[in-house]
Amino acid sequence: MKITFLLLCVPLAVLTSASSSAVAGMIEGMVVNTSTGKPIPCQVAVILQVQVKGELVPFRDVISDKQGRFSFGRLPAGDGVVYQAGATRHGIFYPGPRIRLTDLQPVARTGLSVCDAVASPSPLVLKKMDVTIRPETGLLKVTETLLLENPSHTCYVGEVAHDGADPVTLELSIPSDFERTTFDQEFFGRRFAVVNNKVVTSIPWQPGERELRYTYLLRNTEEAVRWKRPLDLPCSNVTIRVEGKSPKEVRCEMLRQTSASENVVVFESAGQELPVGLVLQVELGRLPLPWMTYGKWVAVAIMLSLIAGTSWLYFRRRHRHSPAKELSKPLTARNEGKRAA
Repeated sequence: MKITFLLLCVPLAVLTSASSSAVAGMIEGMVVNTSTGKPIPCQVAVILQVQVKGELVPFRDVISDKQGRFSFGRLPAGDGVVYQAGATRHGIFYPGPRIRLTDLQPVARTGLSVCDAVASPSPLVLKKMDVTIRPETGLLKVTETLLLENPSHTCYVGEVAHDGADPVTLELSIPSDFERTTFDQEFFGRRFAVVNNKVVTSIPWQPGERELRYTYLLRNTEEAVRWKRPLDLPCSNVTIRVEGKSPKEVRCEMLRQTSASENVVVFESAGQELPVGLVLQVELGRLPLPWMTYGKWVAVAIMLSLIAGTSWLYFRRRHRHSPAKELSKPLTARNEGKRAA
């Protein structure tokens, strides 16, 4: 990425602050490979971003030396200028802390951490899974919160498929007949896609924890409904909360019921290790259906009633006119007999 191009990305306000500042600032530091705990021995690209109207945009870039050192000089220094440096390794950007340069403290040192990439096996661990199920008229609204952790010192990037498709680092085994999935964070919403009725992503998972929260809708056309979902990863901390249902109607054989009130039932794994692929299942009992579901049966009943009514009128008219025709025959015969005599 060319420095000249990056400068074009910065609004004129930042450049104006650079010329008006009496003190030239500097940011310097070192890139460390957390997989080895040592300064990175190869040169990497370091990008400096500046905050403009609440957004971080690229400002300058440099290449670290063979000891991992880098520096940015002649920077605008002032209370309103915020910077963030980040290093790129294996195509993955690792941002550092945000830095504010002032006239009194125009120089700052920062450390940037990168790590080696690994394609397999997946180091991801599902530390906690919370599910909230809300039955509504004609649908189930399900919200899931997953606390995922990469406990290793490497970045999990997944294996490239044989057909050249993007690697899959995580697959959400939510019911395939979901109608819509909405992520709480825009970052995840942009990075997840539906492939073969499955919600998948190729997000690189850096070391540490990430919370993933999303909501999906399931259409309901039957009175008796169950929610089913296989576990994506092994987990010993699973909680399922069902709202708006009587405890007498809700069952979950895989988990233990820990609390219940008039309209809320809670099930938990209670520390039991649940294996990957285990199907969580909740019986929800009778649910309210939309009027359109009943409407089709009403339409069928009306149609059958019309058919029955039409048939009844037909046979009634036929029965009413048949005796008159039968009586007319002997009368005609007698009249013809009189004429002959």
